[in-house]
Amino acid sequence: MRNKKRNLLSRFSLVGVGGVIILGAILKKQCEEKRQEKIKQAIRDYFSRFDNISVLYVNAFESDKERTTGGLVLEDGRTFQFVYQNGEISYEEEKND
Repeated sequence: MRNKKRNLLSRFSLVGVGGVIILGAILKKQCEEKRQEKIKQAIRDYFSRFDNISVLYVNAFESDKERTTGGLVLEDGRTFQFVYQNGEISYEEEKND
């Protein structure tokens, strides 16, 4: 009987540890998504002074926690590439020949 209780308790503790790990991963992902949304909003706010934005995209494969890269297209057809780093935006307008 005691072995069954110990076995059951060890299973519950493993499930508890697994649950904490999963919860931590979920919270980490939610924080990253919130951070990305803040960055996108800052970029929208910055470029909206030029014209309305038609498309905004982020290059996830080039971006990391310190630097976000991407591009956008304005309604007037102008296209920009940007880098967001440390709260600052640097950009370059693409020339459409």
